Amino acid sequence: MHDLIHLYAAELAQQDGGSARAQALDRLLNHYGTTMKAAHRLIEGGPGDHPTGSFGNRTQAMAWLVAERVNLTAAVKTGVTTHPRLAMGMTFTLSHYLTRWGYFDDAIAVNRTALVTARTVGDEYREARFRNNLGIDLALAGRPTEALEEITESVRLSRELARADPAAYEPELGRTLANLAVQALPAEQRRAAAQEAVTIARRWATAADPIRRDVELAGALDNLSLSLSGLGQHREALAPAGEAVEIRRRQAQLAPGAYEPYLGEVLLNLSLRLSHVGHHDEALAAAEEAVTLLQRLASCDATAHRPQLPSALGILGLARLAVGQFDNAVDTHSLATSIARDLGAHNDYPELRLLGTALARGEQTHRQHGGRHRAGQSTSGGRGELPFLRIPAPAVGHALRQWSGRGRKTSGPPPHGTDEPGTPL
Repeated sequence: MHDLIHLYAAELAQQDGGSARAQALDRLLNHYGTTMKAAHRLIEGGPGDHPTGSFGNRTQAMAWLVAERVNLTAAVKTGVTTHPRLAMGMTFTLSHYLTRWGYFDDAIAVNRTALVTARTVGDEYREARFRNNLGIDLALAGRPTEALEEITESVRLSRELARADPAAYEPELGRTLANLAVQALPAEQRRAAAQEAVTIARRWATAADPIRRDVELAGALDNLSLSLSGLGQHREALAPAGEAVEIRRRQAQLAPGAYEPYLGEVLLNLSLRLSHVGHHDEALAAAEEAVTLLQRLASCDATAHRPQLPSALGILGLARLAVGQFDNAVDTHSLATSIARDLGAHNDYPELRLLGTALARGEQTHRQHGGRHRAGQSTSGGRGELPFLRIPAPAVGHALRQWSGRGRKTSGPPPHGTDEPGTPL
């Protein structure tokens, strides 16, 4: 804001009485709360959620959220002292988008502010949820010890609430346990947390309502798969990964805006699990579907989804290399590296370094067997006959091991509509 305008606005504010300023703040917060809820509903694309008077389509809704991000963050921080319930409700939605767009410091700040408010008013349910969300953002910001502390405390609070009223609070316990399963814990503890999350989610999930958002079965299954793979139980990890994809696919058909990003994630995990057990053709198909989906999502919301592409392309490149598509793997690595450089994060994607190493190690052997070739064409009699392509090269195998314990931002999209416990959302 221009200095003169800022001074003039401050002078006008001083001239107004306290009551007038309170009324103006009330109008502002209610406007932001109502509009953000409308935008979120439209973007997430739940059943019966159609364009409203605020927005004509999802693109307009997303553009408004992007443009108002700074103001929404300030409104939440201001509102927690004067309108605590409204501000806490806004925080759940706002932090979802701050996390999606990579503004982890802002997401941490608003969740911490709302957490203090929840504790002040004695709201243990919201305290547990804010701690869970805070833990996710701390993990993504590279602060694993703090993340584990917050999510562990969230599990403790959720467990106490669930003992008193399972129907209202146990689904949230399941979501929190699913997130605990990808934190900095010993492998067996991660598996136990994921297994308990799956057990709880199965108890409350219904086939008739696959997008009941307070029940997160797919995320729990996906993280169970990750934890099993981290223990070296690769065949056992395959079934939960496949079931997670089936659930996410049904959810994405019903609410694409909410679930397509998570479908992309579970497809990548499935690709890795299939590669571990030698099902390389199926692994390639899953990786190709994931990359195609994420590229489409990135064309609509580049801030959220373009940073995911180097990782996804790295996995696709490894899958292509494993089936003998050497040239295609090189092309995929080049594209992924270009995107990562554009993002200023070339060194932040270990899977690209591992793919590059695998390609470099394979190049000499590849030339010894007749030079470069395209997918499915081998000079030694057929795909898979080259020694370094018959099974994944050492570097490819190392890449798969590196991804065994790969974590997730969250175990699913946040409930929308209301943040009251025990409500099918």
